[in-house]
Amino acid sequence: MRNHIRPAFENRKVGSIKPSDIQAFVKELSTKLAPSTVEVIYTHTASIFLSAVEDRVLAQTPCRGIKLPRKERKLIHPLESEMVFSLADAVPERYKALVVCTAGRGSARGRHSASLCRMFTSSS
Repeated sequence: MRNHIRPAFENRKVGSIKPSDIQAFVKELSTKLAPSTVEVIYTHTASIFLSAVEDRVLAQTPCRGIKLPRKERKLIHPLESEMVFSLADAVPERYKALVVCTAGRGSARGRHSASLCRMFTSSS
């Protein structure tokens, strides 16, 4: 909040902020931040204005109809089976299952798979 939201709106009265101001804010953020980061900041901003509506400070939120930057989904290119098994052969025995379980799953899914693999391999 202190890095993005406050500097953008701190000198404005809450009631003076229009949807076009919010859209301009999102557009400006989009020039320097990743779309997912912009979405997080926008979500926090929208929740602040929603609280103002619920507290009857505002009749309606200016965060309506705002277009967020499109997030590009990255295609995961899984390793060929031979490469996965070569990698598994190159690591200590206790990590072999981890390599095989996480192959081709992407970083977030891979971390979750790694946790599961550790549960099953920790007894060895």
